[in-house]
Amino acid sequence: MDGVNWWGQLIGVVASGVALVAGIITWVRKGPIGGGLAQKGSADWWLGVLFVFAGFMLLAGIVVVIGEA
Repeated sequence: MDGVNWWGQLIGVVASGVALVAGIITWVRKGPIGGGLAQKGSADWWLGVLFVFAGFMLLAGIVVVIGEA
């Protein structure tokens, strides 16, 4: 595995982690800490879904890349 691939994977792992955390924060910031979970169907709720979905897609892509390396 060369250095470029390694850095690409590291950036991908960090990006997927950030996306997942951003999605969870989007849901929870209106949660017990900030006043109740984001209303289902609201813009914040869909934003959370989008971030978590993007995080899992990135994670799946990384697993495939590492599997092929």
